[in-house]
Amino acid sequence: EDANTNILSDWFEQRYWGGLQNDLVATNDLDGDDWTNLGEMLDNTDPLDGSSYPTPPVITNFVPLTSPQTTRPPWRIEATVTDNFAVEVCHAIWREAGDAAWKTNSMLWLGNDRYAHDLDPPARGSKAVEYFLSAGDLIGYYLTEHRTTSEVYSVVGQYDAPYFDVAPTNFGTIEMSDAVVTTNLTIHNYGAQSLVWTALLSATSTRIPLEGGPGAWAHGGTNDDWHLSTNRVYRGTNAWYCGDDATRQYDDACHAWLDTPPFTVGADGMLTFHHWIKTEYDSGDHFWDGGVLRVSTNGGASYALVTPVGGYPYRITQNPDSPFPADHPCLAGFGDSNGWEAVSIDLRALAGLEVIVRFEFGSDFYTIDEGWFIGDVALQSSTGTVWLALDGMTGGTFTQNQSTVINVIADPALVEMDAEEQAFIAFTHNDPEGVTSVPAKARRGRFVSAVTSGPGRVSFNRAFLFRDAATSLVVTADAHAHISGITSNGAPVPGLYGPGHTNATVSFQRPETDVVVVASFDWSGPLITPDPAATNGLAVTGVVSSASAPLTVPLAVSHVGDMTMHFSVTSDVFWLSATPSGGSVVSGDTVNVTIRADPRGREPRPYHGTLLIDAPDSRNGPVRIHVTMVLASLSPPAGLHAWGSNDWGQTLVPSNAVDATRVAAGAWHSLAVLSNGTLIAWGRGDEGQTTIPPDLSNVVASAGGQAHSIALKSDGSVASWGRGSEGQTNTPAGLSNIVAIAAGGHSSMALRSNGTIAVWGQATGSVPASVTSAVEVVAGGRHAAALLRDGSVVAWGENDKGQTNVPGLLRALSLSADSDHTAAVKNDGTVVAWGRGDEGQTLVPGGLSNVVSTSAGETFTAALKDDGSVVAWGVGGGISVPSGVTGVVALAGGAAHELALFPARRLVVESAHGDPFPARGLTLHLRDAPVELSVPSPLEAGGTQNVATGWTRIGSDPGSGIGTSAVFALGTDTTQTWVWATNYWLSASSATEGGSVAPTGGWFAVDSTATVTAAAADYHHWTGWTGDMVGTETNGLMLSVPIDQPRSVAALFAPNLAAFGVPEAWLALFGWTTDFDAAALGDTDEDTAAAWEEWAADTVPTNGASVLRVWNITIAEGNVTLEWSGGTSRTQFVERTESLVAPDWIPVYTNLPPTPSTNSLVLPVTTGSVFRLRIPLP
Repeated sequence: EDANTNILSDWFEQRYWGGLQNDLVATNDLDGDDWTNLGEMLDNTDPLDGSSYPTPPVITNFVPLTSPQTTRPPWRIEATVTDNFAVEVCHAIWREAGDAAWKTNSMLWLGNDRYAHDLDPPARGSKAVEYFLSAGDLIGYYLTEHRTTSEVYSVVGQYDAPYFDVAPTNFGTIEMSDAVVTTNLTIHNYGAQSLVWTALLSATSTRIPLEGGPGAWAHGGTNDDWHLSTNRVYRGTNAWYCGDDATRQYDDACHAWLDTPPFTVGADGMLTFHHWIKTEYDSGDHFWDGGVLRVSTNGGASYALVTPVGGYPYRITQNPDSPFPADHPCLAGFGDSNGWEAVSIDLRALAGLEVIVRFEFGSDFYTIDEGWFIGDVALQSSTGTVWLALDGMTGGTFTQNQSTVINVIADPALVEMDAEEQAFIAFTHNDPEGVTSVPAKARRGRFVSAVTSGPGRVSFNRAFLFRDAATSLVVTADAHAHISGITSNGAPVPGLYGPGHTNATVSFQRPETDVVVVASFDWSGPLITPDPAATNGLAVTGVVSSASAPLTVPLAVSHVGDMTMHFSVTSDVFWLSATPSGGSVVSGDTVNVTIRADPRGREPRPYHGTLLIDAPDSRNGPVRIHVTMVLASLSPPAGLHAWGSNDWGQTLVPSNAVDATRVAAGAWHSLAVLSNGTLIAWGRGDEGQTTIPPDLSNVVASAGGQAHSIALKSDGSVASWGRGSEGQTNTPAGLSNIVAIAAGGHSSMALRSNGTIAVWGQATGSVPASVTSAVEVVAGGRHAAALLRDGSVVAWGENDKGQTNVPGLLRALSLSADSDHTAAVKNDGTVVAWGRGDEGQTLVPGGLSNVVSTSAGETFTAALKDDGSVVAWGVGGGISVPSGVTGVVALAGGAAHELALFPARRLVVESAHGDPFPARGLTLHLRDAPVELSVPSPLEAGGTQNVATGWTRIGSDPGSGIGTSAVFALGTDTTQTWVWATNYWLSASSATEGGSVAPTGGWFAVDSTATVTAAAADYHHWTGWTGDMVGTETNGLMLSVPIDQPRSVAALFAPNLAAFGVPEAWLALFGWTTDFDAAALGDTDEDTAAAWEEWAADTVPTNGASVLRVWNITIAEGNVTLEWSGGTSRTQFVERTESLVAPDWIPVYTNLPPTPSTNSLVLPVTTGSVFRLRIPLP
């Protein structure tokens, strides 16, 4: 209890103070031990004694696992964990090799400060397992860093025998409607020896009737309550029940058994049954009463305990009055919370034997409960129809770490509606410890699914209805919304919907089909998008520099109410605005509002502002949208101007300052940070203020005092040099996390990331305690000022000129200071200045507005406006702003001189192809400098050619041109885009002899059409086209080809043929040019062979001596000599067969062209050999 509501419990105050302490603060540390009162209460330590403080628990007696482990996981790890108060959390934390994330498991409390966890890695130790223990008290429960952790250990498994691992080991209940359900089963061998395995499916084939008959059920024992009952039924009309129907309780001291009729175990050897059980519970996994299973193979003379698939889930509590010994495994349960459960007994080892299965129930002498029901007892078989199927390997030999994944497919067509079926995947393998079966149960029913549209929710996304089960879907609209409609399978569900109706209930029982419910919602009032509550405000990021154009963010104001809504948008800062700033929205309409955040001229840091929309958003009420604008560092500019006093050369800008990104000014010297992180300085340097340390790099900002300089590096550290007589260059040791710096006349200052300020050198007075959230710090001669996150200003130090008398500012955006005065830009873009003003430096010109920053000199002040112009007042050289100073992005003022930084000119090159110069993307150039651009062309790759045809330009010298090069002066930011045309290559050829095409190839413009023409040679004709023909059109010998991709086409030609297929071109070789049929049939050379025969024989039809003839065959000494004459241009084959009845001609000699006109060949000969000479037709 906490009666005085100070967060500290009453017992804690009573114990250490003797009573309640109303003024006691939970976060105070009264004894100086760095622990608050709240922390000491959480660990019950003395808050008034510094030597008594919270300590985390201690882990002892933790013996790491021996590695490698030869026993199979899970592996038990134990430890003793003690604490001075209480151990609240104790975890085993582990991961397998290759895992990035750690897994956390709560350890089991064993009593006497002992904790244990069974480590069971998924890879079974084949991957190394890292593990450690973590323990925490009440403090560690809330703060993980205050927990104790052990050393990290590692363990692997090493198994010599085959290790059959299957996952999952039980599919549980597979819920189905009309769609096939597919799941997976993984088989893995983690052992060093080969695993030989097979998988077989079995399902219910025979149900054992529960009623009497031949070989009927039998029961008996002490206080035997077994009988057939209708109190609870799983399948059919009754079930065996050990208990009293009327009282629904079993007897005390019951030890009764129920035996199945004898049956012969089949080869598949699986018995299943369903049971419902409710017995007296003790604790953990222990029950006082329960049941076991036994089996007899000798006709009931004796029985042996049998373990169901998956093991017994519970154990019997030690009790001398129980018929079972202590910790005996058993079946037990909580009744309806468990429901009817399926149990399987693997009897394959008893295949072929006649057995009796016994259900044995036992209770002690005391408390009783409802009892044990047995139903749906069935034998399983792999024969017949099985509703489960395996897709994948169903056996094999696996070496170590070999595995397979099997698709397990459940087919609802083989399960009746509202039916429940059992199946098993039974395994045989050579692993004596491996799982032998995986059970699966199917239920077929209907699914009810729910989806939502709009601002609302439903009580569930999917429900399964089995048999008489019913479900109710609760539909609820979000706040300020309503239900607009509900459909069930597309049909409207009757009900009251629309504004004001936020809840509905839809009920289902025994639907005829699966049901999909769609609940639709809508808002009941005005909306603002995006929802500021959901997005935690708007972050305007991505601004690359203070020279960037204003960034815009879209906002939508819509209305769904009944009446017209009026709204207005107002901003509390100058740089943030909205367009339109107000208006009206009718019901069902939307007005788009553009938020505008203007970064121009501001120093890189976060800026915060708020837009107020006074239309009451239906989700959030009147809306305040908090906008954060984040400015990154300035891009490298291309110009730096200086004016005013030049007594020490402080306005003689070095040539390398064109790459400056930030500028700063001391009294008589100047500094600039370059884009490469180096710093340059010029002007008065007689006390070393312009002598940059040689090892200084990675600079992001600088500041100058009267005769010293300081620099801020990117790692948050600070360097300083120059005059140090007042300690202004003695940078404090350990100074880090700095985000901004300032230099006074004889002092240095640094702003930390947490909003606090460090000061060294000539004192300006202590930094006020209220300065804890500063975003900017400036320093004058002997005073300083800070801008806080909320826009307020705090000043301190010497005040002889009123330089620390801050006016009543509502909010400031930026500050500047010099010797004796301070200036600030207000949130409305105006300027206020205070302190010394005898030279007019605090007399702000009337009407000055839209200012984004200021810089203060000794006798003048300068202001930078959002259009890049500079206005100065007071006296001295700093007020003489040169006429050409425009487009400024930053100012810095010295005692009598001023520096102005100009932005770079940005050139963006865009090109779809090639490597243009300058490269595509953004490059920075000097203002008005000539820029030469070029691009290589043409570019060819594969069948594509890209040709640069010219360019377009926006910005300097806008317009367009032709060619692959251009030169222009970069006066403004410019984008040049190279324009390209794309051509595709068309290849055209002849796919066969006898003709040609024109053109044979070339580049053609995309989306044009090319024409290819075919021309047949003499004595040939064109037959068609082939190749990439999609979209082409044929007109005689011309082919029109659309150029939409690289293409290749070819013309097809064929020879003109005379009688007997003799090519006309062949006849023309011998002088025949007309009447080709007659020529083919004639015998001009009178060698008894017609011209067509001579064409077939490869001889000359005009030469009587050119004839295909075997003119000599000589047989001698087991060889045959063949001599023949013939043509010279085609291949000749000598072939042999042993029979002219169904001959099988075998080539024995091949005579390749050019062949001699006469030939001789010696071949071995066997009795009955027949030879022939064959000339294949061309």
